[in-house]
Amino acid sequence: MTTSVKVLNAVSRHFPPMAISETPDQYPTASTDQWPGSLGFGVFYLRSREARMEESKDSGGGDFYAKVYDADRPELFFKATAARTVGSGEVVLIRRDSKWNVPEPELTLF
Repeated sequence: MTTSVKVLNAVSRHFPPMAISETPDQYPTASTDQWPGSLGFGVFYLRSREARMEESKDSGGGDFYAKVYDADRPELFFKATAARTVGSGEVVLIRRDSKWNVPEPELTLF
């Protein structure tokens, strides 16, 4: 079992089980009143790691990401509230004044 899976298992024990239902397009969705939102575990791709380090150079945080990636345990962070999370094939709302949007496909474990 990977460290990320161990951390996910430990965190998930603090939340009630989610009620899963099927949408008309057959993608499972979770009841948003039972889960506070989505959590992330670090960045798993080398290319993404390099991009985050490059982006953070100007702010003086370039080696911060190197420390996170090389740590003994994965970075766990909050990504979004349940109300701001969409499932496969759903409409994504983006602010009109946003100048930079990076799509982030995710794998969801239930």
